[in-house]
Formats: sequence, C-alpha cells, structure tokens
Amino acid sequence: AYESDPSGCTGAVAAFNREVDVEVASALASEYLECIVASEFSGEALTLLRAKRDVRLVRLPSLLAFAKENEMKTVSGGVLIQDKDIPQALSQPKIVTQRKPNDLENAAMEIAWRVAKHAKTHAAVLATPLQTLGIAGGQVTRLDAIRLAVVKSQERHPVVTPNSPRVIASDGPLTQLEVREAAKIGVVGLIQPGGSSDDKEAISAADDLGLSMVFTGRRHFRL
Repeated sequence: AYESDPSGCTGAVAAFNREVDVEVASALASEYLECIVASEFSGEALTLLRAKRDVRLVRLPSLLAFAKENEMKTVSGGVLIQDKDIPQALSQPKIVTQRKPNDLENAAMEIAWRVAKHAKTHAAVLATPLQTLGIAGGQVTRLDAIRLAVVKSQERHPVVTPNSPRVIASDGPLTQLEVREAAKIGVVGLIQPGGSSDDKEAISAADDLGLSMVFTGRRHFRL
C-alpha cells in the first residue's frame, strides 16, 4: 500500500486488519501520519508511536463489526439508500475467456478486486500477485481510470519481473476499447463485474489478445 503511492502518505491515515508490532511501528515512525488504526498494538509499538507528535492511535477490534447492510447518501430533495458493499471473498468467479488465469494471475486479481472496492467510481487498479502498482479512482470514464492507473504505476514501477503478471480490476463493466487499452501495457488478465451489453465484444477482444478475463457478477460502486 505504501509503495503504490509513497508521496500520498504524508498526513494520511494508516489502517491495518491485524496487530501493529514494533517492526511496523518503526517503519511508520518516520512518516507524518494523522492517524493509525489497527485491531491491536503491541506494547513496544505503543511506546514507539506514542512518542510521535499529533498522531492518533485507534484500536478497532473488528472493522466488519461496524458494517451495516445499507448506506445512505443525501441528494438534492431526498436520500439515496443502497446496499453496502461489504467485503466478500471471490467465491465462484466466472472465467469467460478461452485462456484461463493461472494461479499467479488469480492471486493478482484477488488483490486488485479488493482494492478496487475502496476507490471511487470509475476506478481501475493495476496489480501483481504481491502488490498494487497503480490505483485510479473518481474518473469520468473507465478508460480514463485505466490510463491513469497505468501512468501512476509507471512513475514508480517501470520494471516488472516476468514472473509477476500484471492484471487490472475495474469496478464496473469494460468495453472492448478498454480491454485493448489494458493490453497495450502488458496486462495479461482482467477482472470485472460483467453484466453489460458490451460483454460479448469485450470477451472477443480479450480472446483476440490472448488475455484471461474473469466476471465477478457483483460490481463495486463507491460515490
């Protein structure tokens, strides 16, 4: 997470779904952070982090314990109520292309899809099996999101080893134009919700280019 955008770390919030130990605390100690949230802090980590000025340490035992089934957003003249996008494991994603993703591609897709949930629509996430490379959110089109994710990745990750396949996750359905744009920078797999009138053309483009593509059957949508 840090390496995907180190310049954006200044004044940010760091959140963990596990205990922060002294090793992690040492890495955070050199950064200016507004808040650090974790399920727990070790005693040594607390001693180290409490020495930092103006940082808030928050213990949150379970993030999911605070998740509600619905969320509300105010709009002009009323309220919008929609189902909450609660984190879910990819139980049975549907492979729609002739080429199936291998284990490394599946791992990369899992990471990218989880991260895409937290980026504002339209969003695209470029990732390898071990880390995110570029995150783009809040774009006018998904094509813009893909292009921005690529640009952000190239600023910090110009070289990717052959055994680290790159994939893209899109929070919404893709067209063939976006599939072809992703292929230009060496993406080997895509994960997206599917369910669009453009699905057939997108699948055909992926097959033409030798890419793997997975449909989740569930889209992310974050305003």
